[in-house]
Amino acid sequence: MTNVYLKYAALAFLNLLSGVVNLILAPVVAMCADKDGWLPKWLCWFQTPDNSLNGDGGWQTENRWFLVQDTLWKQWLNRVGWMYRNPMYGFAIDVLGAQAKPGDELIVTGDKETDNHRATFHAGTVRYTLLRDGKPIYFQIYTIDPWWFGRYLRLNLGWKLWSMPTTEKMQFTFSPNPFRKVP
Repeated sequence: MTNVYLKYAALAFLNLLSGVVNLILAPVVAMCADKDGWLPKWLCWFQTPDNSLNGDGGWQTENRWFLVQDTLWKQWLNRVGWMYRNPMYGFAIDVLGAQAKPGDELIVTGDKETDNHRATFHAGTVRYTLLRDGKPIYFQIYTIDPWWFGRYLRLNLGWKLWSMPTTEKMQFTFSPNPFRKVP
């Protein structure tokens, strides 16, 4: 089991470095997007594969910096904000991601109801472990812990194994946030 944690620590370091690269380059990369918010293929590490730089529905209607995007300046800032919210998403999948194989076994322990979404918010901890030939090769630890005046800790570490079963690569995640607002 130790090997999977050593691997994770090394990849977490690469993930943090990629976050620094994203912080610096996102303003420039956002200028490379087409009118619909999609980046050229050679910049795919900065792109979320399921959404353009315009963001998902929640981002567009609730969370982006400028809800009314009536100038190119505001559009550009919102796209930069999306990349800051999802730093190097493509890199976290393509380079750092987990690939399941036929015969792998997913073990889920803890509170399976753990969730931070508005309608289904539930504090707890759930752990996913992906076994190959009986040995752990990937893990995910997801914790929601209210702790202070309407704030909660959201901790998501490992690889997003909650998307199992899948033939797609599963995203690497290092996402500690102690100041999320309880919905």
